[in-house]
Amino acid sequence: MASSNTSSPDYDESAASLIFEIFLAIRPQYAPFRLTLGTWENDIVPAEDNASQTVPYYHYEAEWTAEWTPPDLDLKILNTIFCHNQCDDVPVVLGPIISDLLGHNGSPEVLSLHMLPKSWLVTGGQPLLQADGLRRAHTVVKVGAIFYDITGGQFGVTKLRVPEEEYRREYVVSEYGDGASMTLEEAASLLLASDRPNRAYWNPLFLKLRGNLDTAFKAWMTERDLTKEQVVLDPVRRREVVELFRAATTTTRVEFNVEWYLGGLGG
Repeated sequence: MASSNTSSPDYDESAASLIFEIFLAIRPQYAPFRLTLGTWENDIVPAEDNASQTVPYYHYEAEWTAEWTPPDLDLKILNTIFCHNQCDDVPVVLGPIISDLLGHNGSPEVLSLHMLPKSWLVTGGQPLLQADGLRRAHTVVKVGAIFYDITGGQFGVTKLRVPEEEYRREYVVSEYGDGASMTLEEAASLLLASDRPNRAYWNPLFLKLRGNLDTAFKAWMTERDLTKEQVVLDPVRRREVVELFRAATTTTRVEFNVEWYLGGLGG
């Protein structure tokens, strides 16, 4: 990988958007699904002043499938569904590239906090009001004084890169504290959900993806002797990287499934 100085003022914003594009490309490849229901609904819930409020939310149902087939659905809603319940998984699967592209301003931290969303998604048998009411636990990446929220779309966060002070003011519920922080390496083990349904399958898949995607990206960069800036700020190279990650994810899932079902990982 060529040397880099990461000097462009547009670099950080562009790097965040590239990571988001990569996530949108790989999400339906490592966990393909088919939507069976999608509709806007309303629920009347308690307000902060003990009155009531009407909360609109998007309710969807999905089932796992062998291959991904894009549904006939508004792209913004689809991308929001991709983000749903993925905030802990992104720092695991994409931790190395997050560090590669954003680590120049300091060591990226993974921060778990509580927020009050601007919008809500509900799936399965989940109620709109959960253990913390309308509030949701959420995970973001923090570099210096900047929050990077790759999966914030599920909660109505409209920007990928937000100054910490602004993000806390707009979204974070302060009475829950400043949040629990860990390194990207710690997140690779601590954020793999112990209560995830079928965790014996998903957790090793995510770790395999983490290693394979990191290896593929570094090899691709080295072969072409590219700097981070040459990739992040070049539309053609960005598309190539997104396709690299998409293909590597698909291959990894297929290989993992063979190992799982035929090689004994499932037993």
